[in-house]
Amino acid sequence: MDHPDYNEKKRLRSYYARLSLMMIAFLAFFNLFSTIAEYLCSAYIGGGFDKETVDAGRTVFYSDPRLNVLSSYAFPMVGEILAIIIGMAITGYDPFKKLRFSGFDGKDLIRDGALTFGVSGLGAVVGVLVLAAVTAISSVFGGFLPKMDPDVLEKAVTGNRPLWIQVIVFLDTCILGPVVEELLFRGVLLQGLRKYGNAFGIIFSSILFGLCHQNLGQCFSAMAFGLCAAVIAVKTDSLMPGIILHVMNNTFSSVLLASMELVDITQLTDLYRNMLQDPSKLTEYAAELNRLIGQFVPVIVSSSVMGLFRMACLLFTLATGYKFYIKKKGRVFASSAYSKSRTWGLVFTSIPWLCILAFLIIVTFSHTF
Repeated sequence: MDHPDYNEKKRLRSYYARLSLMMIAFLAFFNLFSTIAEYLCSAYIGGGFDKETVDAGRTVFYSDPRLNVLSSYAFPMVGEILAIIIGMAITGYDPFKKLRFSGFDGKDLIRDGALTFGVSGLGAVVGVLVLAAVTAISSVFGGFLPKMDPDVLEKAVTGNRPLWIQVIVFLDTCILGPVVEELLFRGVLLQGLRKYGNAFGIIFSSILFGLCHQNLGQCFSAMAFGLCAAVIAVKTDSLMPGIILHVMNNTFSSVLLASMELVDITQLTDLYRNMLQDPSKLTEYAAELNRLIGQFVPVIVSSSVMGLFRMACLLFTLATGYKFYIKKKGRVFASSAYSKSRTWGLVFTSIPWLCILAFLIIVTFSHTF
């Protein structure tokens, strides 16, 4: 029977509503509870609940690397773990059994990895174009995008955190985070969504993965990565390839960020300003200029290597796409009328999922980076 009857639709809506509890639990910790905890901590530090006192406490809160790590990493991690537990209870699926090295070999991993980094590179290009378009439209219509805090980039690349904090952040970003995210998005969530069709589960879980990054700068590259990781998970019946590629992706970004921490932008800007104001002392500034320029070597080297790597992956992706999907007119996964009638229409008329999507879209377009 291609189309579900009334009773089956009712059961399907109930099933998708229960699946939404995973995302609700995750977002509750990622956004709601972390915001409340931040507010209470800021009020306690500031010594009151009026706006000026809370703002003063919030400044202290974000200047303390320990509290910053708690807010930025601990709450999202708790939310992801809780979502995994809820997902396991709803679907009866144990993603930990998929932490195995069977179903693929080294050749598969290299090929799939090249495709994944190539496709995510295309997603990053799309993200840049969308961000530029949204920024332009915002400027024309009075700037509906929130203004970016000028200290955000400086805080991100300033190496003033204790070493033990940097180690924790690295382990969370490059090891623990990828493992937990794969267990959630390519584990219980994908498994629950693909019950009535692989295509739906792969596409919708990748959309959620991108939106859950909650910033426009990362959204599209994360969607593209999630799409490839989901295809690989279905194809190999294992989460290990996705975890390995996720670890590699985040490590590349962390290495680039670490190299940026070696650069003192403020000193270089001040020196450049002084050189413009008093060109007669150019020779006096030469030694200092060479020292500061030397700080850019790690950034240039790391960004060049990663750029060449991603360009090679992109070319491989384009060649593969032409060979298998254009020349041969192939499709990744066929979607039957049976599958379509039990997936997209029911999810996009589900109030919990509509609320989740609306919330994620609003938050994503409210944060450019």
